[in-house]
Amino acid sequence: MDRPRLLRRLAAVACTVAFVAAPGPVRAETFLDVYGGLVLAEDAGVRAELPIAGESVLREVEFGDSLSVGGRVGGWLDNLPWLGFALDGSYFAPAGSGVEIEVVSLTPMLMLRLPLMVSAEFPNGRLQPYVAAGPGVYFVHIEVDFRPALSRAIDGLSIEAGLDARAGLAWHMTGNLALFAEYRRTSHDVSVENETLGFLFGLPSRVNERIDTRLDTNHLLLGLSFRF
Repeated sequence: MDRPRLLRRLAAVACTVAFVAAPGPVRAETFLDVYGGLVLAEDAGVRAELPIAGESVLREVEFGDSLSVGGRVGGWLDNLPWLGFALDGSYFAPAGSGVEIEVVSLTPMLMLRLPLMVSAEFPNGRLQPYVAAGPGVYFVHIEVDFRPALSRAIDGLSIEAGLDARAGLAWHMTGNLALFAEYRRTSHDVSVENETLGFLFGLPSRVNERIDTRLDTNHLLLGLSFRF
């Protein structure tokens, strides 16, 4: 199976886990969110190395805008309606000159909200500013092609831990359906080290290869929240 296809399957698994991991009965209000939007990845230094061949290239890469999709499931505590928990899964794929990255994230989150415009129809507030954060786990596939400065392209998979933080505003159209706009910030390292069979001076040889960078992204998201 090729690695991009594997990453897409991991994305499906991560989102499925988020959707089926329903919160327990101690929560008064459960929710299922789906969202999508724009990803603005910050410029980053990307180092690619073939140490056995004495090749090393460091480039500052400018990433273009890309898209993100995801979802989360969670709930708000019965006796503390401003406090909640969620499990979030998403997929995004920033790309720049000579660099393509696919990311699947899975994040358990602590959430805080401020109920505003409380009424009998909306006992937890019709307008709800909120923040959320958690330790993200990132499944990353990266491909770097700096030829001719590097003799060949390098790609690999890594699993990283990093920051996942959100701030948003939800507006209830009905008691069970809300629209939300959300800003998301992710930050994590990407480090790949492979040992593959290649050719050195025309002869078969074990070839080491490395990729190192840091991926910092800003997400502008819109979504639907189903409340139960």
